[in-house]
Amino acid sequence: MNAETNDLLFSAKYFDNLLSSRKENDHQRYLCILSAAAYYLCGFPGSSYVILRGIQSGDLDCNNLDTLITALITKRPNGELQDLGANPFGDKIRGYTEVLRNFISTGNSRESLLSTLSDLRRDVYGYGNDRELLFVDVLKALNEKYVNDSVWTALPTFSQLDVTLWDHVPFWQRLVTDQEVITFCRIGVG
Repeated sequence: MNAETNDLLFSAKYFDNLLSSRKENDHQRYLCILSAAAYYLCGFPGSSYVILRGIQSGDLDCNNLDTLITALITKRPNGELQDLGANPFGDKIRGYTEVLRNFISTGNSRESLLSTLSDLRRDVYGYGNDRELLFVDVLKALNEKYVNDSVWTALPTFSQLDVTLWDHVPFWQRLVTDQEVITFCRIGVG
């Protein structure tokens, strides 16, 4: 494990312990998201998923960027987005979730996924508050890791076969339609 990963893992554990140390915490949702994101970026997606299972609903004044982070970590882009009508980033968020759904189910739109997130990031940098700035950068880092670790990238890399050769395999057909098991777990990561 390199020094950056060690530092990130320390942060994940710090946030996790901070959450565990207090029964009632005004910042519980915020700390859960930061801890889950740090674990995910360290290569511990299971730990991040467990942390998010206990997350409480709440408004973090971040225009659904927290929900996008949890949707990406849990691989559920149909997550509970609050009403996007008055959200200044609503169109960009809708665009990103649509492209993410397409990427999860087909592996297509990798460039569109990065592009729509860049558009959202540019808007948040222009008009967002401090928490939104942090969350959009966290989302960008998570997105890059997700794309690189996804079944669409990892399986062809490790099998040295084009992804189209897997189309006729029943396992592959089940894998790409199952939203819960869509990320191919790399052996030895973390």
